[in-house]
Amino acid sequence: HPLDGCRAKISMAVKHINTLDTEFRPFTKPNLYKIVRAEVNDKTGKQALRISSPIKSIADIPPHWSVVVGEICHDLRSSLDYLACQLTILDTCNARICDEDVSFPIYLFGPRKRKAKGIKRWPPKGIPYGIRFLSHAHMASIKKSQPYHGSNGQRFSSLWLLQELNNADKHRQIQILTTQTRGVMLRVGQPSELRVGLRGFSVIAGGARLKTGMPLVNGTKVGTVETNGSMDVNLGIRPQIGFSQGCDAVKGPPVIRTLRSISNEVLNI
Repeated sequence: HPLDGCRAKISMAVKHINTLDTEFRPFTKPNLYKIVRAEVNDKTGKQALRISSPIKSIADIPPHWSVVVGEICHDLRSSLDYLACQLTILDTCNARICDEDVSFPIYLFGPRKRKAKGIKRWPPKGIPYGIRFLSHAHMASIKKSQPYHGSNGQRFSSLWLLQELNNADKHRQIQILTTQTRGVMLRVGQPSELRVGLRGFSVIAGGARLKTGMPLVNGTKVGTVETNGSMDVNLGIRPQIGFSQGCDAVKGPPVIRTLRSISNEVLNI
């Protein structure tokens, strides 16, 4: 079938994602990490909260994970280009025409976004070079799939994240991953429990102030607590493997959830 190549690429990407998910599990066991009281600030009188972790530095994260992430992005991105090529053959009845720089376009902004220029904006006059041979119907379908149509914000579009991740991996550097706090359960006295939000600082009863999303590297400061606070700070870290360095578009989000979202979007297209 003309789309067997596309499907094989997506299938291999999903296989790699599942493998990574399995390999991540030993690093995301909650009992590996604790929040402990540390030094006291003489000026504020508050005590630092730091991570106790077997991860001494980002270098302890297996480097081949970063390479596999790049391979996943390449497979998913190239499957879209394969699709554009097969549609071009279908519409022109000419297989040789795919030698003419046929590709699947991905644009962050629509043609009416005047301030946006270059590769981020759908051409205001004309059509993207990579799909210039397509029929109007196929071109309209591709245009409908573009990130700028997303209701959740273009920059969080799975398709745009794929574009940015793939370009960063191909042309700049591999994606550096790290263990990070997905969430934290705190008990203030007995029996109350509070959950810290997934992003930013949250003020917690009992004089504690904590930040999630921080690297779970041993010694990392994640917040402060009043020295006379009664909070038990050794409870319930929820760890995950997230993107750390290499591509600003995905810095922070969890790796597996992001890659699954991208693969589902590509499969839908």
